[in-house]
Amino acid sequence: MPNSHVELCRVTTKDGLLLDGALRVPEERTSQLPVDACLLVHGTGSNFTAPGLMETYALQALDAGIASLRVNTRGHDLMARIPTEKGSILGGAAYEHIDECRHDLTAWIDFLKERGYRRIALVGHSMGGVKSIFTVTKSSDAPVACLIAMSPPRFSHGAFQRHKLAGQFREDFRRADALVGRGEGETLLQVRQPMPLVMPASGFVAKYGPHDNFDIMRLLPHLRCPALVMIGTESARNSAAFDGLTEALRKMAAEKPWLTVQAVEGADISYAGHLAEPFERSIEWMRTAVTR
Repeated sequence: MPNSHVELCRVTTKDGLLLDGALRVPEERTSQLPVDACLLVHGTGSNFTAPGLMETYALQALDAGIASLRVNTRGHDLMARIPTEKGSILGGAAYEHIDECRHDLTAWIDFLKERGYRRIALVGHSMGGVKSIFTVTKSSDAPVACLIAMSPPRFSHGAFQRHKLAGQFREDFRRADALVGRGEGETLLQVRQPMPLVMPASGFVAKYGPHDNFDIMRLLPHLRCPALVMIGTESARNSAAFDGLTEALRKMAAEKPWLTVQAVEGADISYAGHLAEPFERSIEWMRTAVTR
């Protein structure tokens, strides 16, 4: 493990939530890369202390002389109590409203800027990638040097409805929609797709309904910074959330010079057996795509 200073951090979001994270700063800032800090955003059901891909990415960043800040969003873990200045509220993946993620990420970006970091790479895994894309495209106060999304799923209701492997999604959505229609949206459901999760019926409809507010194919054209999107070939092969997404993004990238799309051969959503590869791809891409 590279030598570093570790600091537990806390921010208060614009709407009053208290979120925790961990900042690691290399003893010597020797990086020749065009970023000085990576802001790492977890996926569904995860958090800023979880082992695996984001831990590996953070340590690799330190080894390259870059500070890394791993953070919680209000959607951390599957269910959670999120502290506020006036008590606590229900949160976690089950109860979060994705559009509120912009408050979380802008608070963390501001934290890094207050510490003197000016060239921030916003790095999100899975749902964290979707949140990163959503925040940068929807918020004018979230300036970053670049964005890196590792396996951001596509929130396309139509794609889920049509996919041959999404029968369970269709069944679960019908149940949730019926409950909402009867005024019973707070009823907890055990949903099976896109991933097993207990959540209120209203939350399932809000995340996966036909409005497609969080569809990265709709969001990415409005991005204002260089972006790298990586998708594992196993995810593309086995999940309705990734079916055809790599090809669709490559077509977009052909017309958007700031967008780079890469397939990670053999990788699934967790990048098991490929944990080091996303950072290695990131730094190679940064050297040519991101200006100092």
